[in-house]
Amino acid sequence: MLPTTLLTIGAILGITSALPVESILERQSNCPTDLPQNLVHLYQDDPDTYYSNLAQTNQEMLLYQDVNSAGQVADRITSLVAFTPPTGSWGCALKITFPSTYTFPTLTGATPTLNVYAYPAPIPSAPTWNNVMPNIGSLLGTVTVAPGISATINSETCPTTAGGQLAFVFEYADWITAPGSVEWVNYVNAMNGAGLTGAYMTYNC
Repeated sequence: MLPTTLLTIGAILGITSALPVESILERQSNCPTDLPQNLVHLYQDDPDTYYSNLAQTNQEMLLYQDVNSAGQVADRITSLVAFTPPTGSWGCALKITFPSTYTFPTLTGATPTLNVYAYPAPIPSAPTWNNVMPNIGSLLGTVTVAPGISATINSETCPTTAGGQLAFVFEYADWITAPGSVEWVNYVNAMNGAGLTGAYMTYNC
C-alpha cells in the first residue's frame, strides 16, 4: 500500500460542476435524489463470480488495481451501478459528492482519477467481470474523487419504460499505471436528504 495522496476533482466533456457541496445541495433541494438500486463489484481475478448487490446492504463502492511483475495493470476491481428512475422522469443526471469532512475508508496509492462508462441496460441478473466489462459503452466522464467536492458526471435520457435502468461502470482511468485503491459508501438520509455522499442520480430538475 502506498501513502494517501492529495486529491482534486475534474470531469470531461465540459459538463462538470465544481461548486462547494453546500451550494450544489441548495440548488438540488427540490430534485428527487436516488442512490444506486444495484451496486456490484466486478473482480478481474475472479471473472465469473457474482458478488452480491451491495445497494441492498452497505452501498460500498470499491475501485482497485495492482501492477504485476511485467509492469502491467492487473487484478482490477471495478464497480457497476444501476438506477431505476420512476417512469416518466426527465433530466436524469449522474452525480457525485463528498462532504468536506469525509474520510475515505480506503485510499491508497495512485490518485483516484476514475473513468465512468455507460453500460447498456438492462444489467445482467448476476453481473460478473466477464459479462459486464467486455460490453461497457462510451466514456461519460472522468472524475478525481476528494472530500469537499461535487460534480455532474453526465446527463442521460431517462428510461421511458417501467423498470427501465440507467447503468454505469466506475474504474481507474486507463492512463493510471500505478497500484491504487479507493473505497467510499454512498449515503443519503432518506427522511430529509441530509448527508448526501458518493454516487447518486437526480431527475425532474
